[in-house]
Amino acid sequence: MLTKLLELGPNLWLAKIGTGEAKEQDSNARMMEEGMFAQLTANIRKRSGLESLPFCATPKDSEEVEIVSGHHRFQAAAAAGLKEVFILYDDSGLSRQEITAKQIAHNAIEGFDDPETLKQLLASIGDVDLLLETFIGADQIQIPKLDPIVFPDVEFSYRTLSFAFLPHQMASFDLLMDTLAGRQDFVGVAEMAIYDDFVRAVSRFARVKKIGRVSTALALITEVALKEVATIEALEALDEPAAGDEEDDDGPAG
Repeated sequence: MLTKLLELGPNLWLAKIGTGEAKEQDSNARMMEEGMFAQLTANIRKRSGLESLPFCATPKDSEEVEIVSGHHRFQAAAAAGLKEVFILYDDSGLSRQEITAKQIAHNAIEGFDDPETLKQLLASIGDVDLLLETFIGADQIQIPKLDPIVFPDVEFSYRTLSFAFLPHQMASFDLLMDTLAGRQDFVGVAEMAIYDDFVRAVSRFARVKKIGRVSTALALITEVALKEVATIEALEALDEPAAGDEEDDDGPAG
């Protein structure tokens, strides 16, 4: 049921409607990749609402509320579990041609980003999860390429895990890798059989620690591993005799 809340101008309202009550257009030229739709759904679920309102209208040849622009936002809101959403609603009785023209116009009016300014803005965002919420592609976020030495180009069955660390988290991870490097043959490649156990372990660790971000969970796991290594090394140092403590059997008795 449509509920008008606030008149914003002639025949233009802030309104509320159920996520399944607005009719989609029979044809919609605007497409969205699966990954972007999943991120949009996650953003809406996190916020419990839309940050950009769809535009809807009731055409003069219909009594139904129709979506003019914002089809994916309606779909993502429903996927996120929202029962109602706020919309901009035009009750002027637009013609079918006016509906189509506005649909095309709203999809086309986007402008463009200055590359250098965009690069500086992205660099100012230190939170990996917030970077993902920008919907900017990985090529512009500049995720580092995989090291061909650590991830060789060979034909075999594998599953890849990509980690994105903040600078202070990366420093701890580098320290852990430096510590482990001398104790195993290849840092970065592991048996695929442990993949599910690893994902399950990180997930359960994040849950018991009440952590909502994988990057934070991995950072804490790294700290735990470093503390464990430090404890083992301290115990090993206690077991080693100090320099000069061993008696020289060939020397004269003191």
